Amino acid sequence: MIVHDAHNISHIPRINEQKLLAERRLFSSGPLSIKKNQIKNFVKKSEQLPFCVVSEMSLFKSCDWWTTSCGADEEFDKGCLVVANVDNSPEKCDKIITGSHSGVLRIYKPQPVKQEDGTYSSFRAEDLLLETQLKHPIIHLGVGALSSTSPLLHLAVLQPFKLSVFAVSAVQGSVEHGTQFKLSLIYEHNLQRHAFSLIIGYFGGIHGKEMMCIQCLDGTLCFFEQERFSFSRFLPKSLIPGPVCYVPKTDSFVTVNGLTVESYRFQSLASASDENSEGENVVFKGKKVAPEWTYILADSALDITMVDDKTSPTIAILGERLLTALNSHGSMKFCKKFSFTPRCFTCYREEHHGFLILLIVTSNQTLLIYNETQLKWAVQLMFPPVCISRAFFTDIKGILTLLSEEGNLACCYLGTEPSLFVSPLSEPQEIDFKLAEQEMEKLKKIIKSSNQNLLGTQKLGNEISLSITVSHHINPSDINESREYSGKTFGPVPFIPVKVNLKCRSVVHDVRLMIHVEPPLKVSQNVFVFGSVMDGSQAVANISLESPFIPASLKVIAHAVYTNSYGAPRIVDAATFLPLNIVAKSCPPVKEGETKITIEINKKPLLLNELFPDLCVDGTSYPGGAMGIEYYSGHIVTIMPSKTAQRYRLQSDQLPALWLAVSELVRRLQHKFRKEADNVKLICNFTAPLPLQEYFKVIEEHFTNRQVIQEVEDLIAHRALQFRVVQKRLLTKLKDSTPSPLNNLDTLLEATHRQIMSVTETMDRHLKALESSCCALSASTNLILLLIKLSMNMKEDEWIFLSACFSPVVNFDSHQGWEEKVNIALIYLLKHCLGKGDETKFPEAKLEPLKDITKLKKHISLVLDKIMKNTPLELSGCGYDTRFNENEVDDMVLPEGCKYVDNTTPRPVSASQSNLPEDASNGNIVESEYQLQDEEFPNTFDDMEEEEMII
Repeated sequence: MIVHDAHNISHIPRINEQKLLAERRLFSSGPLSIKKNQIKNFVKKSEQLPFCVVSEMSLFKSCDWWTTSCGADEEFDKGCLVVANVDNSPEKCDKIITGSHSGVLRIYKPQPVKQEDGTYSSFRAEDLLLETQLKHPIIHLGVGALSSTSPLLHLAVLQPFKLSVFAVSAVQGSVEHGTQFKLSLIYEHNLQRHAFSLIIGYFGGIHGKEMMCIQCLDGTLCFFEQERFSFSRFLPKSLIPGPVCYVPKTDSFVTVNGLTVESYRFQSLASASDENSEGENVVFKGKKVAPEWTYILADSALDITMVDDKTSPTIAILGERLLTALNSHGSMKFCKKFSFTPRCFTCYREEHHGFLILLIVTSNQTLLIYNETQLKWAVQLMFPPVCISRAFFTDIKGILTLLSEEGNLACCYLGTEPSLFVSPLSEPQEIDFKLAEQEMEKLKKIIKSSNQNLLGTQKLGNEISLSITVSHHINPSDINESREYSGKTFGPVPFIPVKVNLKCRSVVHDVRLMIHVEPPLKVSQNVFVFGSVMDGSQAVANISLESPFIPASLKVIAHAVYTNSYGAPRIVDAATFLPLNIVAKSCPPVKEGETKITIEINKKPLLLNELFPDLCVDGTSYPGGAMGIEYYSGHIVTIMPSKTAQRYRLQSDQLPALWLAVSELVRRLQHKFRKEADNVKLICNFTAPLPLQEYFKVIEEHFTNRQVIQEVEDLIAHRALQFRVVQKRLLTKLKDSTPSPLNNLDTLLEATHRQIMSVTETMDRHLKALESSCCALSASTNLILLLIKLSMNMKEDEWIFLSACFSPVVNFDSHQGWEEKVNIALIYLLKHCLGKGDETKFPEAKLEPLKDITKLKKHISLVLDKIMKNTPLELSGCGYDTRFNENEVDDMVLPEGCKYVDNTTPRPVSASQSNLPEDASNGNIVESEYQLQDEEFPNTFDDMEEEEMII
């Protein structure tokens, strides 16, 4: 049976009896303990199993052939087990040798007896051949031909500062006594460095004479030619020792240093230095050597082993997450990623077909058997081993030998007796959504009640407050010099100091204050860090115009992140508006403008000198009370009040330039008329059609800039690829031992480099153009939304939802930009919120780059047309929560002195037609009302004269 992954199948496949037995014999030649009737019953029941087989679990359990416990209160690791014919018996039967950290050396020869019920007997006294106590802990065991006078196998025992070689021999007893085993010390080496592991092999290709290599804790490799010390070498950049193995085919040592696999040839290590110590009592001196090849493993290695082959040996490395197989030259053969945590492993070549079989033990006591990367079998073990090996006894070949950290020793084979328990089928039940919703509400109440009792969630009242102070008057000293942008000079531009005051009633810690403005504005220092604040603190930063673009917002926001006295993190926000004179200045009005917007009010129009005293600082007045506003980018907006009607006209050659002028005019009118004695609320209205054609031009400019940037990015990638190819070919020719003509490759390389530099300069110009178009699109979208709000009597929740879908936030991204996101949102509005029955007219849209904006403009026109025709927004079925009330804000989050600042103005009510002149009832404007006249008005503005606005 092949154990599959749960992601590949949904149920257990039918089990073929012959295939089951054949695959079982592939991995173990142990006794077969299974009955044919049991297989048939299991096959029948397995067809009804409703669950999946997970790769780390198994239906089968390993069958114990022989078990015992190695002492009590002893510890073992992966180097404490070795299986070999250490006594050189003529039947060539393996013995199991164990050594503990307590210094106890044991040799076992399992000889279980099959009983009447078919099971095997457990440990017997005659199974323990030898047990002796050494003075020091046993770190590693090894077996090999380690004597220069005998070709027999000897046992090498590695201790922290000693390497001992023993001979195990059998002594025939008398009639009353059986055979006894004797442990004789052949020779030993005293070490000057703390040992870590032992490697035995035919180093240097000398057959019949094995050498020993000791890896020390400091990365030194000490070589011993049997009884004689040979030399020592220090591996470079070795911090802690890693697993190491010997590859006979290439005569090299492969080790893992950190996350890198390194290979060192024995001849290179031996010939690196001529200063060899003749005695092992002398402090070893070594010379750094370079590895033959390296491989980046990208994983922490647990163990490493080598499997020999006739063609190419395989180096298997077990990591915490990966199993990597390399060839002898450092190239990867295959790699397997784990979904479990491995503990130990071993591998070997299958005798008949030459398959590479890997046995991996997981942390949940499961043995997984792989044919390279394909999982073939899985069995459940009785305990989690720290080392695993294969043993060959007289009657059984390839039995698994396991040793646990506590000393549990077992010889087992792959049993094919399945567990006959079958989990019952679960009856599917229909989901009751009403009950589920009621249960969800109960859980929400429980969570809310439990959160109120947690430390740090109490209402803190006036623990901390945040305020922003902005001066609305610019001194002559607050003006920067002229700036350059894209080779052009603009300015001089002013800067305004902003003060952020932080007041506390108790001690707060780890205060981090951040100041944010929208581009093209820039803050001189946007982050302030305070260790602790007791009474209060203040931060001062300067804000100025960085680029000659039309700004999308004058809002400045301050965020304070801190830890209160209860140790809970909190955030406080505050916001205010910057004065208009930071981005614009006054200028003479311009009579003509391509785009015109008329704002109607239900009050007598105020003089522009009163509304904009920060711009009219010199007292200059113009005919007809008109005023011009010139941005530092060069765009001009003209504002003209009507002589006979209650309205203002704003005109400019660019639609984005009207946004700040219109929003500032509406905001200042509402600020001025907030204290009127007649208690009549100011109503601002816009009755003309929306300037959609001008708005579409702004969208097209932004979309064109994105497409151009994408084309330039592709061109840069193509030129960079060409540069790398030419560079590679040129380098190949220069490295060639035989000089050959360059074939103008150097000229081509230089020309490609000039092209790359030219294209990058072009890219820089287009990026600046994209930044400018982003600001223009954001300003234009804000203007369209404001005009819709002034035109329609929309509810507040409908207005917030429309602003979220028709978003004025434009990100600086050329791949997934504003057009794609707004197009998806508008399609959703048309299908689900603006009228019913339109679901089939619009297909399901995907968030992918647009090729053109024809459909986007169509969707914008449809949405705005329906909204201007008073089509209600259906928010009930779109999942939008309309229950938010800003008066119910928890003062734990926003203490006194801080509040939510709404960037939108209060919802206007349409002015009655009776309050407007007759010529304005149909939206037409009389041009004579806006003719410029020579009239002077006093410069008065009571609410804003010589004051600082504080929020």
